[in-house]
Amino acid sequence: MNNPNLDELMTVEQFAAWQKCNPRWVRSRLPILPGVIRESRQHVRIHPRTYLAKRLGKMFAASVAVLLLMGAGQGMAAVTQDQMIRALIGEAGGESLQTQTAVAEVIRERVATYGSLRGVYGLHNPVVDKASPATWAKARKAFAASATSHLVPAGTLYFGGDKLDDAYFRHCTRVAHYGRVSFYQPKKL
Repeated sequence: MNNPNLDELMTVEQFAAWQKCNPRWVRSRLPILPGVIRESRQHVRIHPRTYLAKRLGKMFAASVAVLLLMGAGQGMAAVTQDQMIRALIGEAGGESLQTQTAVAEVIRERVATYGSLRGVYGLHNPVVDKASPATWAKARKAFAASATSHLVPAGTLYFGGDKLDDAYFRHCTRVAHYGRVSFYQPKKL
């Protein structure tokens, strides 16, 4: 079955052949397949709008993923040094130079790993806009020092204040502690 009419009745085997998947897989997921209506024990019907909307959404997401993997996303805005310094002030603006340098190391590692400041909430902290010139100067110094310092082990992706509950980092191992900030790596299984 190459290209069925979306509103026609077809067997589960025909649907599986059309989707290039195992009929047993289709049968086990019939209740949750979007846009697929079970008409009888042996036959299904595809609701055109629901199925096409879901299918096109998946195709769009797959296209974006392929473009990003091929490097087409290079035209997208990269994380700037100023954004990383803003995040540093928002996360550890009141900490010592050493603590700020360690936090900056983790911010650099997160940007290198994820390509973004995802999960670093200090970037949008309203305190950053009110920070003094001295705070900005200290953060710039810490950020510059973080390029060559090794205060936290390579691969450290997380940090948090001492007041955070241990349950928050239960899937991590604490690898360093400076000032009021602890640093964590994902636990190795």
